[in-house]
Amino acid sequence: MSRNVGRLAGTIPGNHLFTPAAELQARLRPVLERYLLSRQVEALELLGERSQRGRAVYGIQRAWTAARWERPEMLAVEQGYFYPARLEEDGDTLVPADDPHAPDVCDDVVDELIEAVISRGGWIALLADGTLPREDRVALTLRTR
Repeated sequence: MSRNVGRLAGTIPGNHLFTPAAELQARLRPVLERYLLSRQVEALELLGERSQRGRAVYGIQRAWTAARWERPEMLAVEQGYFYPARLEEDGDTLVPADDPHAPDVCDDVVDELIEAVISRGGWIALLADGTLPREDRVALTLRTR
């Protein structure tokens, strides 16, 4: 029903006026994953351009800090990547954690990073595992000034 279909992720056919939220979520998940994966080529091209200009960071720690202090544009995350960590008092330093269920551990900082980038106007692209150079698994482009 949207008029802004330029970035339409997909559709869920049928009449879902009374479909329970949990069922809608289950139907929506694969649609969104396909959409986010479809942006891989666009994301890698942008990452290459921004890297040449010094406007891209690689790795969870650098992406976390840059998302907090810079103007995030696009976050590229390998699909199977998750990162349990403790957040230091400064809010910028991530300390890897072995036990994602410990009380002071964020079970997946990647989810928090995704939310931060979206809330600051950036967009997200899922990448196939092994796409990014080295073992960074996450990269963030920064808006040009």
